Amino acid sequence: RHVLFSVAPFVVLLLCVNLKGFPPYTTYMTTLISDVSVIIDDIPNLGDVQVVTGRVLGIPSESLNSFKVALFLFSTTWCNRPSPREPTVEILKDGSWKVNVACFATDALSTMIAAYVVPSTASVTISGGLEHIPVTIQRQSVAHARIGLGLLRFCKCNLWEAVESFSPVFPGPNVYGKEGVYVDDSGALTLRLYRESQNWRSAQVALRHPLSFGRYMIHLSASWTQFDPSVVFGVYLSENQSELQHKRVLQFELATKDKKADVCSESQSRHLIRVTTPKVDTPLTLVLEWAPQKATLRLMKGHVQLRDVSSDTLIEKVTLQGPSVPESESAEIKFSLWSDPLASQSVGREHVVVVNRFAYFKT
Repeated sequence: RHVLFSVAPFVVLLLCVNLKGFPPYTTYMTTLISDVSVIIDDIPNLGDVQVVTGRVLGIPSESLNSFKVALFLFSTTWCNRPSPREPTVEILKDGSWKVNVACFATDALSTMIAAYVVPSTASVTISGGLEHIPVTIQRQSVAHARIGLGLLRFCKCNLWEAVESFSPVFPGPNVYGKEGVYVDDSGALTLRLYRESQNWRSAQVALRHPLSFGRYMIHLSASWTQFDPSVVFGVYLSENQSELQHKRVLQFELATKDKKADVCSESQSRHLIRVTTPKVDTPLTLVLEWAPQKATLRLMKGHVQLRDVSSDTLIEKVTLQGPSVPESESAEIKFSLWSDPLASQSVGREHVVVVNRFAYFKT
């Protein structure tokens, strides 16, 4: 088994034309050199991460000594391997590389592995635990690949993680349980608001990969007419870099409550758009067009393709502009199904939202 993602122009065109969304095991990446790719060979099993091997393709053998591979493991935070003092390994003349990663007890339990091909002079040391690989490292890389171990596989990408919390967290705030997120037999991602003992547990899932500017299409299904007024389904695009003091957040929510206006707080630039759920149980499509300092959200009836977008299917369109829109490569997307903690006792029954499809198109 192996992971390969090339950045040749014809591959990117294939993603756009055939609407394939995410390729297997890894997602898109930022690159500075065309036709360079990195392979992660022999994907280890969860709980058995000891050695990671791979290959670099597309760099002439006489130039390989100008590049190294920086490997990162994620258990609860990202860390350098083999170690912070030795954050990179050499690429051999045949393009192969090898990293011994069983340095600490937590390494075997890693859930994500990321390999970056960077110039030999690049600074890639992570000081302290971070939830995301810094943008400065991503921008120095000429190619990278990322795989998930023990995470959910949805739409050909295995980097979806069910969020679990033992105390209330955003949004809500609510307590989130992993049992509320799963991929069903049809391959759809399901979020379930459920009762555990005497308490309601909300559901949240995050794509553990930094996002790039482009167009995102999300197909949704639910019994919208049966939504309790306290229940909200949200799509959240947020910056989570630990070094950022003011995190930018884009919130798009569906609820039976009245629409809410766009708001911003002092601690973070947060746009909130809440749309009233349809009065019929129709499938929905959410399209996010994301560009520098601009984001356009469209909510449409039915599971439509981008080429079928028309005024006949449009329910709501919102455009946000300015520096408060999250930046590329420093944001991640989350889906959440939650209830207002002040009115959670009125929920009465389980609620389910199905994400039938999630696709990315580079623009």
